[in-house]
Amino acid sequence: ERCKADYVLLDTWHPQLFGGTGRARSLEGLGGLTLGRVILSGGLSPENVAQAAALHPYAVDVASGIESAPGIKDPAKLRSFILNAKSAG
Repeated sequence: ERCKADYVLLDTWHPQLFGGTGRARSLEGLGGLTLGRVILSGGLSPENVAQAAALHPYAVDVASGIESAPGIKDPAKLRSFILNAKSAG
């Protein structure tokens, strides 16, 4: 029987690290995909979120990319992240 997922999360992976590695994913090869039900994650930051958002995923996910120190979210980085994501249209 085929299973159907409502959404798919594309995140980065490292065999020796667990969870939010902060490692950016290559977005090459994703441009031709229909990303309407895809959430992009992994290494996103204010500096690269516009490129990810330009692929029109359902959502983008961020954690360490907007931290000033481990576990401490930086309001200015969060603001930049949102503005840059929205600028991609």
